[in-house]
Amino acid sequence: MNDIRLLMMDLGLVLIDLEIENFHQAVYRKTGENHIIANRPLHHRYMAGEFTEKQLRQILMEKYNLSLSAVEFPDFWSQMLGKDRSEVISLVRKAGRKFKTAVCSNTDATHIDFLKREQSKAIGFFDYYCYSFEMGVVKPDPTFFKKALNITGFQPQNCLFIDDNEENIITALKMGINAVHTPKESDVIKALNGLLEE
Repeated sequence: MNDIRLLMMDLGLVLIDLEIENFHQAVYRKTGENHIIANRPLHHRYMAGEFTEKQLRQILMEKYNLSLSAVEFPDFWSQMLGKDRSEVISLVRKAGRKFKTAVCSNTDATHIDFLKREQSKAIGFFDYYCYSFEMGVVKPDPTFFKKALNITGFQPQNCLFIDDNEENIITALKMGINAVHTPKESDVIKALNGLLEE
């Protein structure tokens, strides 16, 4: 992969941990019901930018009786976000001396605002940001990758994409993007070390 010029990184379970179960436990404490909300169609639609945070709060109230004020909602919704993966972030920063870097993530405005407010080290230093809610499409839709390539200006063969989701990797590979499936944090570290050693 000597022709790599752009490193494309997923966010959740790559740059940061996720705490989906903690979030659903918080939903249970609030509603008394075992509602599964994260990574389901409603969440995907929010990550695709189909509606605003205010509209999402209204939908959650009507569908799940989950009542949250505008002030409460961001912290509550962001309980599904975990800690920064410091070793991974350190390696990406090193890679940034040799390559351009991009975050390519299915995410939503609430989560990105929360990470900025909490001064997460997982974002803020990349050359490009390809967020699903801004692009209006979520992975593994090929349009996500087409838009990401347009934003960054690189050809597929000059990109390396790292993601924990195998479906996303399959789509990227079909589009000619070099891609590595990293279901565990140790896999991400191995992929980055391999790139830095070339």
